Amino acid sequence: MNTEFFFARVKSVNAESRTIDAVASTADIDRDNEKLLPSAFAETIGSFKSNPVILATHQHRLDSGSSPVIGSALPGSIKITENELSFTMQFATTALGEEYWTLYRDGHMKAFSVGFIPLEWSDEKDEKLGYIRTLTKVELLEISAVPVPSNRRALARAKGFFDDEEIKAIVETAIEDGLKKFTERIDTMESGIEKSLDDIRILLTSDRDEFAKELLGGPDDLTNPAGERIAEKLEELNENIKSKLG
Repeated sequence: MNTEFFFARVKSVNAESRTIDAVASTADIDRDNEKLLPSAFAETIGSFKSNPVILATHQHRLDSGSSPVIGSALPGSIKITENELSFTMQFATTALGEEYWTLYRDGHMKAFSVGFIPLEWSDEKDEKLGYIRTLTKVELLEISAVPVPSNRRALARAKGFFDDEEIKAIVETAIEDGLKKFTERIDTMESGIEKSLDDIRILLTSDRDEFAKELLGGPDDLTNPAGERIAEKLEELNENIKSKLG
């Protein structure tokens, strides 16, 4: 039996009925360079619906001899789309079921994986990943609750596991970080602008010692009038602003 790990994108948590809506499998490439198409479950999903068990970490028997079943997928809720295999899980009222219900309800666990028998597949070469195996037909045996997913999308945020206060804190942090970076960028830009303005002020200030004359064209031959120098400085200022904003 093979196992594939995926992040449970929980759509809703119903505390009254002790159920959660979740995604068991997606079409993403996993860390073993395998892609399990949701359509691969279509032909054999009937056998799973007749025994839709949800196990604790793919265990078929606990060390104590007790059942590892923590609940079941409601048969009518199991759906296969182009992108995912989704289901609604009903938690058992056993001690183990209650333990897992608490972990998922409170957001401490968020991952599921599927245990299946591969029946048909194809291999193709990828320039970056090497060979990728695409599973096109499998027999789903069980879905398990697991603590650590290995799918590359495991860092995605699960809708339904963050309350309003958590979402507000995430947004506020993002805004604060964005404003900090923007302020730093503006400060850098202002520094460059002030330097250019100082250069222009020097050109507009009278100079009894004729330093400006030397700066602009030499002591005897003023080849670059102050007006042209000011225009040049204004152009430099304009380019500086564009580069800072770009």
